[in-house]
Amino acid sequence: MTNEQIVAYGTLVMALLAVASVVVAFVVYRRQCNAQVFLEYTKRYGEIMNTFPPASRRGRLDLFAEPAPDTEELTLAVLRYLIWTYCFPSGRYSRN
Repeated sequence: MTNEQIVAYGTLVMALLAVASVVVAFVVYRRQCNAQVFLEYTKRYGEIMNTFPPASRRGRLDLFAEPAPDTEELTLAVLRYLIWTYCFPSGRYSRN
């Protein structure tokens, strides 16, 4: 095997390693972005759920309790929740 052949094979191997590293970097970047979106998604969910009045939160845990009174605060919280669920469809960012 001559020096030219060794250099040619070495160049080929290095090119394949470079392509593989770019592919791996892309996959890692994509997963990191998905994780960041998921964290923001859950943070917003927590913020929206905290805007519900305490009386309506108690009603979620007790099936036999009377529904919370219809207040403007409850209406705004429900609207925030509905807008949030419309803007972030479930399953879109949770893959891999």
